[in-house]
Amino acid sequence: MADAIPEELNAAIQIHQDGQLEEAAQLYQQILDDNPKHADAMHLLGVVRHQQGHHEQSVELITSALTLHPDAANYYSNRADALRMLGLVDEAEADCRQALHLRPDYPDAWHNLGATLLRKKAGPKRKSRSAKLCSDVLIPLAPIQHWVMRCASRGTFEPLWIVTSRP
Repeated sequence: MADAIPEELNAAIQIHQDGQLEEAAQLYQQILDDNPKHADAMHLLGVVRHQQGHHEQSVELITSALTLHPDAANYYSNRADALRMLGLVDEAEADCRQALHLRPDYPDAWHNLGATLLRKKAGPKRKSRSAKLCSDVLIPLAPIQHWVMRCASRGTFEPLWIVTSRP
Protein backbone atom coordinates (compact mmCIF):
# COMPACT_ATOMS: atom_id res chain seq x y z
CA MET A 1 0.00 0.00 0.00
CA ALA A 2 2.91 2.39 0.67
CA ASP A 3 3.88 2.28 -3.03
CA ALA A 4 0.36 3.27 -4.08
CA ILE A 5 0.34 6.48 -2.05
CA PRO A 6 2.90 8.40 -4.15
CA GLU A 7 1.00 7.47 -7.33
CA GLU A 8 -2.31 8.46 -5.74
CA LEU A 9 -0.78 11.69 -4.46
CA ASN A 10 0.58 12.56 -7.90
CA ALA A 11 -2.86 11.94 -9.42
CA ALA A 12 -4.50 14.12 -6.76
CA ILE A 13 -1.99 16.90 -7.35
CA GLN A 14 -2.63 16.82 -11.10
CA ILE A 15 -6.39 17.01 -10.56
CA HIS A 16 -5.85 19.82 -8.04
CA GLN A 17 -3.70 21.75 -10.53
CA ASP A 18 -6.41 21.28 -13.14
CA GLY A 19 -8.79 23.14 -10.80
CA GLN A 20 -10.96 20.16 -9.87
CA LEU A 21 -10.91 21.01 -6.18
CA GLU A 22 -13.59 18.68 -4.83
CA GLU A 23 -12.21 15.70 -6.74
CA ALA A 24 -8.70 16.49 -5.48
CA ALA A 25 -10.03 16.82 -1.92
CA GLN A 26 -11.63 13.39 -2.19
CA LEU A 27 -8.35 11.85 -3.36
CA TYR A 28 -6.35 13.57 -0.61
CA GLN A 29 -8.90 12.29 1.91
CA GLN A 30 -8.60 8.73 0.54
CA ILE A 31 -4.84 8.94 1.03
CA LEU A 32 -5.40 10.14 4.59
CA ASP A 33 -7.88 7.33 5.22
CA ASP A 34 -5.13 4.85 4.28
CA ASN A 35 -2.35 6.78 6.03
CA PRO A 36 -3.62 9.35 8.57
CA LYS A 37 -0.11 10.73 9.06
CA HIS A 38 0.57 11.56 5.41
CA ALA A 39 1.69 15.18 5.90
CA ASP A 40 1.66 16.14 2.22
CA ALA A 41 -1.90 14.91 1.65
CA MET A 42 -3.03 16.65 4.83
CA HIS A 43 -1.32 19.91 3.80
CA LEU A 44 -2.72 19.79 0.28
CA LEU A 45 -6.22 19.03 1.54
CA GLY A 46 -5.79 22.17 3.66
CA VAL A 47 -4.78 24.13 0.57
CA VAL A 48 -7.91 22.91 -1.25
CA ARG A 49 -10.10 23.90 1.68
CA HIS A 50 -8.50 27.37 1.65
CA GLN A 51 -9.17 27.67 -2.08
CA GLN A 52 -12.78 26.71 -1.42
CA GLY A 53 -13.10 29.45 1.20
CA HIS A 54 -13.01 27.13 4.23
CA HIS A 55 -10.13 28.98 5.88
CA GLU A 56 -10.62 27.67 9.43
CA GLN A 57 -10.58 24.08 8.24
CA SER A 58 -7.54 24.89 6.13
CA VAL A 59 -5.66 26.23 9.14
CA GLU A 60 -6.56 23.13 11.18
CA LEU A 61 -5.37 20.73 8.47
CA ILE A 62 -2.14 22.58 7.74
CA THR A 63 -1.43 22.92 11.47
CA SER A 64 -1.80 19.14 11.81
CA ALA A 65 0.51 18.63 8.83
CA LEU A 66 3.07 20.93 10.46
CA THR A 67 3.15 18.74 13.57
CA LEU A 68 4.28 15.92 11.27
CA HIS A 69 6.63 17.98 9.11
CA PRO A 70 7.67 21.12 11.05
CA ASP A 71 10.39 22.15 8.60
CA ALA A 72 8.13 22.58 5.55
CA ALA A 73 8.35 26.21 4.48
CA ASN A 74 5.50 25.80 2.01
CA TYR A 75 3.20 24.58 4.79
CA TYR A 76 3.88 27.76 6.81
CA SER A 77 3.41 29.98 3.77
CA ASN A 78 0.09 28.37 2.85
CA ARG A 79 -1.18 28.51 6.42
CA ALA A 80 -0.22 32.19 6.49
CA ASP A 81 -2.43 32.81 3.47
CA ALA A 82 -5.42 31.16 5.19
CA LEU A 83 -4.72 33.00 8.46
CA ARG A 84 -4.61 36.31 6.60
CA MET A 85 -8.01 35.55 5.08
CA LEU A 86 -9.33 35.00 8.61
CA GLY A 87 -7.97 38.41 9.60
CA LEU A 88 -5.27 36.90 11.83
CA VAL A 89 -2.52 39.04 10.36
CA ASP A 90 -0.06 38.79 13.27
CA GLU A 91 -0.19 34.99 13.11
CA ALA A 92 0.06 35.13 9.31
CA GLU A 93 3.12 37.37 9.53
CA ALA A 94 4.77 34.98 11.99
CA ASP A 95 4.13 32.04 9.62
CA CYS A 96 5.57 33.97 6.66
CA ARG A 97 8.67 34.81 8.65
CA GLN A 98 9.04 31.17 9.75
CA ALA A 99 8.75 30.05 6.12
CA LEU A 100 11.45 32.55 5.15
CA HIS A 101 13.62 31.45 8.05
CA LEU A 102 13.42 27.90 6.72
CA ARG A 103 13.77 28.90 3.07
CA PRO A 104 14.95 32.50 2.49
CA ASP A 105 14.62 32.18 -1.30
CA TYR A 106 10.93 31.18 -1.29
CA PRO A 107 9.01 33.64 -3.52
CA ASP A 108 5.53 32.60 -2.33
CA ALA A 109 6.48 33.34 1.27
CA TRP A 110 7.80 36.78 0.27
CA HIS A 111 4.57 37.43 -1.62
CA ASN A 112 2.47 36.36 1.37
CA LEU A 113 4.56 38.45 3.75
CA GLY A 114 4.09 41.53 1.57
CA ALA A 115 0.34 40.94 1.32
CA THR A 116 0.14 40.40 5.08
CA LEU A 117 2.10 43.53 5.92
CA LEU A 118 -0.06 45.56 3.58
CA ARG A 119 -3.18 44.13 5.21
CA LYS A 120 -1.96 45.23 8.61
CA LYS A 121 -2.45 48.84 7.49
CA ALA A 122 0.59 50.04 9.37
CA GLY A 123 0.81 53.31 7.45
CA PRO A 124 1.77 54.28 3.89
CA LYS A 125 5.53 54.37 4.43
CA ARG A 126 5.61 50.88 5.89
CA LYS A 127 3.34 49.57 3.14
CA SER A 128 5.53 51.04 0.44
CA ARG A 129 8.68 49.62 2.05
CA SER A 130 7.06 46.20 2.43
CA ALA A 131 5.93 46.04 -1.17
CA LYS A 132 9.30 47.32 -2.41
CA LEU A 133 11.14 44.75 -0.29
CA CYS A 134 9.04 41.95 -1.72
CA SER A 135 9.54 43.26 -5.26
CA ASP A 136 13.29 43.60 -4.79
CA VAL A 137 13.57 40.07 -3.44
CA LEU A 138 11.21 38.38 -5.89
CA ILE A 139 12.78 39.78 -9.06
CA PRO A 140 16.12 37.98 -8.65
CA LEU A 141 14.51 34.85 -7.17
CA ALA A 142 12.24 33.98 -10.06
CA PRO A 143 13.84 35.08 -13.32
CA ILE A 144 11.24 33.49 -15.61
CA GLN A 145 7.96 34.54 -14.01
CA HIS A 146 6.89 35.77 -10.61
CA TRP A 147 4.53 37.94 -8.65
CA VAL A 148 5.55 41.41 -7.66
CA MET A 149 3.48 43.66 -5.46
CA ARG A 150 3.25 47.41 -5.61
CA CYS A 151 1.38 49.92 -3.52
CA ALA A 152 -1.34 51.99 -5.08
CA SER A 153 -1.86 55.53 -3.90
CA ARG A 154 -4.75 54.43 -1.68
CA GLY A 155 -2.54 51.99 0.22
CA THR A 156 -3.78 48.75 -1.27
CA PHE A 157 -1.81 46.26 -3.29
CA GLU A 158 -2.43 44.60 -6.58
CA PRO A 159 -0.52 41.61 -7.88
CA LEU A 160 1.41 42.27 -11.02
CA TRP A 161 2.37 39.34 -13.22
CA ILE A 162 5.74 39.83 -14.83
CA VAL A 163 7.09 37.48 -17.44
CA THR A 164 10.65 37.84 -18.55
CA SER A 165 12.24 36.02 -21.41
CA ARG A 166 15.14 33.67 -21.05
CA PRO A 167 18.46 34.97 -22.38
